[in-house]
Amino acid sequence: MRIGEERGQGIVELALGMTVLILLIMGIADLGRAYFTYVALGNAAGEGASYGSFYPGCPYASSGASCADPDNVDYRTRHESQQGLVDTSKITNVAVDLSDPVSPGIGDTITVTLSYEYDWITPFFRSFTGRQNIQLQATAVQPVRSN
Repeated sequence: MRIGEERGQGIVELALGMTVLILLIMGIADLGRAYFTYVALGNAAGEGASYGSFYPGCPYASSGASCADPDNVDYRTRHESQQGLVDTSKITNVAVDLSDPVSPGIGDTITVTLSYEYDWITPFFRSFTGRQNIQLQATAVQPVRSN
């Protein structure tokens, strides 16, 4: 065996190794993005529940004249991430539930749940899950502090 027969072996090994390494790094970055988005959604649900604990009569803009944007739980939840770090257009649902929806009193609970369509950027996760995106969900519960 001559040395000349192994020409290009290093390039092939580098190409194969780098492909695996790049996919691994992209997968880690994608999982990091998903976790960051999940934490941001938890913060948004918490902001909505916190606002709703003081203004339980304004879960949505359609709840009354004094509940126009930005003075409602739905708006506060959807717009908590002011820097554009989370794409708020992908929030598919904001559900506001009161333990006593007719006349909420101090000590009752308000629950805010939101759903988000998270898009994978890594082909591995797309093929692993069989979908382009996954549904992330966050929930926050607060006691009503004012009526």
